[in-house]
Amino acid sequence: MAVIKYSALISEMRGKLNGTVLSRNRYAAYAHTKVTPNNPRTTIQQINRSMFAQLSQMWRTLTQEQLDSWNTAVYEFLKTNIFGDSYKPSGINLFIRLNMNLNNIHRPIIYVPPKPAPVDLIKIVSININGMNNYFTLIVETTMPISHFPVVSVTRPLSPGINFVKTEFRLIDFSYSNVFGHPNQYEIDLSIQYKIKFGALADFLGQSLFIKIMPVDVITGINGVPLKEKVLIH
Repeated sequence: MAVIKYSALISEMRGKLNGTVLSRNRYAAYAHTKVTPNNPRTTIQQINRSMFAQLSQMWRTLTQEQLDSWNTAVYEFLKTNIFGDSYKPSGINLFIRLNMNLNNIHRPIIYVPPKPAPVDLIKIVSININGMNNYFTLIVETTMPISHFPVVSVTRPLSPGINFVKTEFRLIDFSYSNVFGHPNQYEIDLSIQYKIKFGALADFLGQSLFIKIMPVDVITGINGVPLKEKVLIH
């Protein structure tokens, strides 16, 4: 999706033009190719949609004081678009975004907006993948082992010539354990869940996949900058 910034000559455009849809949302004007959306209805997709609906319903049950606090807090969560213009989320968007992050790391919902705070990058120390043995683990390191936890997304096996992905990432569950002698490091095991989601790695030898690690504060739901890596299945 392309974001558009109009000049004094053209202030706004909406509608369809040669297969391109022109519109705007509360943040900016944009253009995208008209497509028929794919709706695979995967289990994780259904769970996320259900949680999104639950949080939307929960928003309507908040007290006026709670609503006001979220609607005021958005001014502390300003973001910048590609043109350098600042924009803020709505109160409900902030409430849902932070609580979806917390849900993804199996933490309780928050009803009071947090104060913005930096979330440190989670470093990928090593990626270990053995397709023949369906072995897929990685070791990550964080400077805040108690308060920051990773959300992990992966892609299906792709052609090794692909070097950029954006929409192909899918959330994945994992088991983890501390690395002996390294209190800030965790071994994340994706072997079983990746096989359940995409099939046995042995069927995709020579192909590649991408991993995305996003750190999330376990108390506030605020996320840090995600880190992406490409790995060859061998």
